[in-house]
Amino acid sequence: MEIKVIEKKKNRVEFEFENKELPEVLRAVLAEREIDAYTYGPHPLIHGHRLGVEANDAAKELKKASGIVKKEWGGFEELLMKELKK
Repeated sequence: MEIKVIEKKKNRVEFEFENKELPEVLRAVLAEREIDAYTYGPHPLIHGHRLGVEANDAAKELKKASGIVKKEWGGFEELLMKELKK
């Protein structure tokens, strides 16, 4: 997976991802925490999906969100394997 920094400021960060799923999951986690975040494709002919975050400390909020995603999805494989054994 490749992630590219588009913009990095104290109150705003924007990244471009190869896939659509990870930025959407991060956006959802940030929205649950009432942090202003959005995703978009820059152009239909350009591959890439962008995630923008605006907050007092946008990088810190994005780091927290990625930790939440890691924690929630970290046990997914174990849970799936447990269910498949039934």
